[in-house]
Amino acid sequence: MMNKNHNIRAAALAIFIMAMPAVFSCDTSTGMDPYVIIDVYTGAFPVDATHKLKIFLYVDSTWDLYYLTASYTTNVIYMPPLNTGDYPIYFEITYDADGDNTENAGDWYYGWHEKITNRDVEILDPLIRPDMEFMYISIDMEANHGTFL
Repeated sequence: MMNKNHNIRAAALAIFIMAMPAVFSCDTSTGMDPYVIIDVYTGAFPVDATHKLKIFLYVDSTWDLYYLTASYTTNVIYMPPLNTGDYPIYFEITYDADGDNTENAGDWYYGWHEKITNRDVEILDPLIRPDMEFMYISIDMEANHGTFL
């Protein structure tokens, strides 16, 4: 009798575990949220532990309020799926040219897409995300960047 109850409990537990994603609405597909790989070319300017690249993800197109930032010591930025659904992603990449770990005079910026003239006037474009697993973006920041004043 005990063996039969054990088998029933084990089967019920297995069914529960398999049904958990549906019960708790876990979506394991990336849908419109692919991994984004951004290759940033800085030419003769090194990207390392002192001269980092940073990515800022903004709430809207006005450069005012960011909700996520990450710094990188290589020329490749990996952005995992953010599960933002239809909410647009606005981003900026900065390069710490003077190596002081702050965005100040002389450092570079690049707002998506090619917003490099005036951060006070230009608005960011939303990143159009394809319905696929990966998205690759290449940015020539050496030739295309604004400079913090």
